[in-house]
Amino acid sequence: MVLLQAYDMTLNSRQHRAQETLATASMSAGGLNRSLRGSARMERNNAYFMVRAQVPSESERAKFDHWYETHHLPLAMDTLHADKGWRFWSRSDPSVHYAMYEFKDMPTLCKCLDSPGFKMLVADFDKAWPQVIRSRDQIEIVQVA
Repeated sequence: MVLLQAYDMTLNSRQHRAQETLATASMSAGGLNRSLRGSARMERNNAYFMVRAQVPSESERAKFDHWYETHHLPLAMDTLHADKGWRFWSRSDPSVHYAMYEFKDMPTLCKCLDSPGFKMLVADFDKAWPQVIRSRDQIEIVQVA
């Protein structure tokens, strides 16, 4: 089983962080956790796009992490118009990074992946990290327990 460290990023990440700060001031810790868990749930019938990147150089991971957090994920969210986005680092293989984007349905995701904006994102990644190998997958939820 792969254990992951997750980073949640929504379309309005700054607004989301501000709302979290206000919520923290006005809610108990338990209430805030329940509130945030509900807003970050994966939804059935939505489509998800997952990118797996392998960053083999331990010395490059912090730089990659910072670049992805401050540059690439915000750019991807703005360009792809995804509903939500998450980032993960694998706990079983520290060199593996995942990014996942949520879309309202598979036709929306497919249209997005055929867009010039997606091609620009791929080129942006390739320019910054040519040595990082990645794979992509389009996934749908088939069961929620």
